[in-house]
Amino acid sequence: MNVYEIPAPDREGARRIAQSIYAEIRNAHTWGACFPETLGDAPLDALTQASPRGMRRAMLNAFGNARIDGRHHVEARDIQLDRNSRRKAIGF
Repeated sequence: MNVYEIPAPDREGARRIAQSIYAEIRNAHTWGACFPETLGDAPLDALTQASPRGMRRAMLNAFGNARIDGRHHVEARDIQLDRNSRRKAIGF
């Protein structure tokens, strides 16, 4: 078995990943056209602490939080990271 260690992206790399996830979700839904093409700096910075999977979850929830608040843009306060939701390994 080969083991590959991939370092976490730096801040700018994480911001690019978050922007890509935002654009992917936005473009996949008709309601996405109501939101701007790019995510603002504050929400991008809030997402940099998450893994790509965590970013996707947080971004989906952030779109919903923005709409519940009557907005067509995501703000940093809409980003809620699941810091303690890490699943335990099943172990063998």
